[in-house]
Amino acid sequence: MKFNFLKILNSKSNNPEEIAEQIVALEQERSEYAKQQDLLRAQAKELRQRKLCGEPISDDQVREADRRVENVRLDSEAVAEGIVKLEERLRETYEAIAQNANDVAGKKQNALLPERNKLVGELAKAKARLLIVAEQLFGRVKAEERLRRGTIFESDPDTDPLMKEEEEKLRASVKYPTYYEKITEIQSDATWASALRVDEEVPRVLDKCRRKMEVPLKESV
Repeated sequence: MKFNFLKILNSKSNNPEEIAEQIVALEQERSEYAKQQDLLRAQAKELRQRKLCGEPISDDQVREADRRVENVRLDSEAVAEGIVKLEERLRETYEAIAQNANDVAGKKQNALLPERNKLVGELAKAKARLLIVAEQLFGRVKAEERLRRGTIFESDPDTDPLMKEEEEKLRASVKYPTYYEKITEIQSDATWASALRVDEEVPRVLDKCRRKMEVPLKESV
């Protein structure tokens, strides 16, 4: 896999999986460097032992062996630091996603306030009209009692057909999506953002990428 983690670190990437893939790739690379370092250290020590025992091993050969060990060690450290920085970026990315979702939800809710206020006003007027009509039929006391209990909406064979007809006319004039549908979607997004747990999302996306890249989870770092 091509490494481009420096590009990611220097950019404003907000793709968690892209970052996680680089972390997993570096984890694999670090594992390989660890193996190389163990092998080269063993070879360097063996070379020194042979020299101590009188074999014709030059100082240049020893220095070259040491140089190889040091190069691999530095490469391994560079990879390890890259992993740490990427993991930090991954956490920041999830935090930014959650914050952005909350901010967007807040702005959308504010944008819907005029529609909500209009509907609340219409509902208040409709309730007042219903109350006045009910008072004319049942008297003020009974009308208020029926409205509070909801009994005013009980089945009535004499008026149900007319109510159903008027209901269908009014429903046909409703514009979709309704305020309820829009605010429900916004609240759902806000709930998701509030429920997002970075400490859970980071290992989840890393394990997902390890499976995708066929890295056994038990070997992950």
